[in-house]
Amino acid sequence: MSPINEQVQVVAFTRSSEIAACQALIPLLVLCGCGSVKVRLGLRASLDKGPVVSMEASLPKNPGIAPGEKSPLVVTFTEADCTVLVTEGEGKGKVLWRDLTVTANVVSVNKKGIVSLPRDPRISDGKMGHVTVTVPSHPTLRSELDVPLDITTTFHRASQVAAAPTALTAPTELMA
Repeated sequence: MSPINEQVQVVAFTRSSEIAACQALIPLLVLCGCGSVKVRLGLRASLDKGPVVSMEASLPKNPGIAPGEKSPLVVTFTEADCTVLVTEGEGKGKVLWRDLTVTANVVSVNKKGIVSLPRDPRISDGKMGHVTVTVPSHPTLRSELDVPLDITTTFHRASQVAAAPTALTAPTELMA
């Protein structure tokens, strides 16, 4: 084989290897969670591209939250052409949480839209949780949500735990 043919085969081999590597890399980028790649592939939607006319925040699993518990937040958007967009996560939609600004009082909300309340009920006693969602790319959009606190659930569970017998409890017959 001539030296020129060997060079052509090596170049062809490296080019096909690069293409195969790129084809293997694309699904990996999609699975790893790179948001900009997901937006370009149409798997996620960016709010700054379309005219959004309204939005609504909700807690679909339970309207209230007990101390030490978590509940997913879902935000629904309506565009000018009546297209409905929903946040990723519990909403199973295409809108990224990073496109939103979420502020909370008494409760806290993480970057994935999970609302939580501290375990200690004294922190939230007599207060109402409040969540405000805004969209930086649409300054006129704002949704507010009051989160009722369910203190009775915690006390009910605590009384069940206190009433449950344990291995360390001595039978009353043996103590007499």
